[in-house]
Amino acid sequence: MSDAGSRTAAPIKVAFDHAAFCMQKYGGVSRYFCSIGSALPGVGVQPRFFAPFHRNEYLRSEPVLDSVGPWLPGYPPRTARVFMAASKHVSRLLIRRWRPDVLHRTYYDESPATRWRLPNVVTVYDMILERFSESPSRVSAETERKRRAVESADHILAISHHTSRDLQEMWQVDPSRITVTHLAPYSAASSSDPSQDSGRSIPAQPFLLYVGRRGGYKNFEALLKAVAQNERLRKTFVIVAFGGSPFSQSEKAMFQTLGLDPDRLLQVSGSDGTLAAFYERASIFVYPSLYEGFGIPPLEAMSHGCPVCVSNTSSLPEVVGEAGQYFDPSEPGDIAMAIEQVAFDSAKRERLIGLGHEQAKAFTWARCAEQTAAVYRSLLQR
Repeated sequence: MSDAGSRTAAPIKVAFDHAAFCMQKYGGVSRYFCSIGSALPGVGVQPRFFAPFHRNEYLRSEPVLDSVGPWLPGYPPRTARVFMAASKHVSRLLIRRWRPDVLHRTYYDESPATRWRLPNVVTVYDMILERFSESPSRVSAETERKRRAVESADHILAISHHTSRDLQEMWQVDPSRITVTHLAPYSAASSSDPSQDSGRSIPAQPFLLYVGRRGGYKNFEALLKAVAQNERLRKTFVIVAFGGSPFSQSEKAMFQTLGLDPDRLLQVSGSDGTLAAFYERASIFVYPSLYEGFGIPPLEAMSHGCPVCVSNTSSLPEVVGEAGQYFDPSEPGDIAMAIEQVAFDSAKRERLIGLGHEQAKAFTWARCAEQTAAVYRSLLQR
């Protein structure tokens, strides 16, 4: 084989920087990068993660990932900025020594790629902070950092068409600079004994499942109001909130104000396997979020055969397609009606389960990796 042929066949070397893995012990951003990193070698890309002094559990526990450590179980109090700065400095030296073809930035951090004449990519997940933050000063600082990252990137990955449109409408980003790379489900096969992991067994009664954080735009309160005002739902279903923090005192006070029985409201946590078991046993998965950059939980629910009732906003129709029962998340009465239509109509329920299985098949990490690799190749061909 000629030298030219060898160069053509060689995998693309892509460096992922430290930022997400030093910021997050757990979190959607770092998990996204570990997921595509596991799939990229199958599409002709050699990824390497440069995250010295990181504290990320996903990067630590994924043996197939080529990562530069060391991992730390946590940072001592008031030292996070010191470790972040040290990781940033060391990772830049190591990245430069490795001489990658492309730098994929894992968060909205200053990039050395322009100085190195190295193509760089940044992923934008959503514009939630710009739309919903209650702290204007935080929006100003973080938005400026995010905007600079977007402006300096050679190409931008958006995790949904909705996020792509937001970038175009809010920041006038040229659509030719954006490629949409949809995400995929995370949750694994169900746990054989969920109670061992979650500390609480799955309810024997029929239950509605909610997943994730509950405050702000996540709109968990609207689900509670929907059930509270509908006697049939209130008597039929327990509500299970999976993930997030334990119910706060203000939430417990809200339960009382709404007349909800606290014994029929459960907060549980656990592994992916435990979550999968809850999806498989739930009567309905309900997702009343006001805004999502993508929306993985509805996709996971569909992949596990759980019928989905979901908001008709932002990226959610793009992800769920025809496989969900939609509602207006600002109207508890509309949420209650959607749940009723699925819960007490067995034909509709079975139809949604079948459509959900088919819809979920369209979203895989292999496909995400293929789309991402195509962007890397296009940058090297310029």
